[in-house]
Amino acid sequence: MKKLLLPFAAILIITYSFITPQFTSQLTIKPHEQFFLGGGQSKVISAYAKNVGAVPVTISIRMSDGIEKELIILQPGKDIKAQAPSKAAMLFLNASDQEAKLDVKANGKPESLNMYYKPEKR
Repeated sequence: MKKLLLPFAAILIITYSFITPQFTSQLTIKPHEQFFLGGGQSKVISAYAKNVGAVPVTISIRMSDGIEKELIILQPGKDIKAQAPSKAAMLFLNASDQEAKLDVKANGKPESLNMYYKPEKR
């Protein structure tokens, strides 16, 4: 029995070392605020976001040179899969007067990604 478990355990360890860690978050964004995910990381960020709130959320990519590219205005009930290149950040903007809510799943360890809120630029 031990002879069977050892190769199986080795396969699990090797497989796990190649799997990209993921984290999930139930993100709440106050009215007229934006949430930044990433920026400065050495790898591409992949994320899945579903708008579970009642207001639209604008999702953009901010490149390392500061240029922003709007990807989508994510309507309530809709979802998106997106990627940001290394050193770029994903921005989630709530331009409404109500709180926004998103379910977000992203690759990477939370402690290795920048995450912060800022007021909306007007």
